[in-house]
Amino acid sequence: MPNRAFNADANTGHGFAIFMASVGPLRLRLRLTLALGLIDKMTAMQSPLRHPNSNDAHALVRLFTDPHIRRYLGGPRSQTQAHASALDLVSATRRYPAWVVVKPGSSNPVGIVSLSLHHDNEDVEVSFVLFSEAQGLGLGRAAVAAALREAWALGLQRVIAETQ
Repeated sequence: MPNRAFNADANTGHGFAIFMASVGPLRLRLRLTLALGLIDKMTAMQSPLRHPNSNDAHALVRLFTDPHIRRYLGGPRSQTQAHASALDLVSATRRYPAWVVVKPGSSNPVGIVSLSLHHDNEDVEVSFVLFSEAQGLGLGRAAVAAALREAWALGLQRVIAETQ
């Protein structure tokens, strides 16, 4: 039982303190140290972002036109709109950066994360979308965390995320 709860919590970060408080102070320190080391190791291994390039256009168009993925994002885009969006993402002239999300050990895109001007024209928004097969693996969390680190490095003071 402890290993199952530990593994789940090390991956999600939820409920770890509650579980650990039930095993006593000495074990709590030991388990917390192990968990923090594991989380650091997972973060270092994941490095889920890279800058997009023209070779990614096909995958990006597929991401923008997939009806299942785009169900709550305004629906699938047309091929023309998707191609224009893909070209925008690989453009070096974007005001705010965008990255493709990749699984560790691969260079193939499984999603995107981007910073962009929010529709209120005041805030910067972080957005991400992943192919279905990449969901539930912690890549979204890791991608958004990496994008936020980049945002702070760019000197942004505020970044929002809006959900539908």
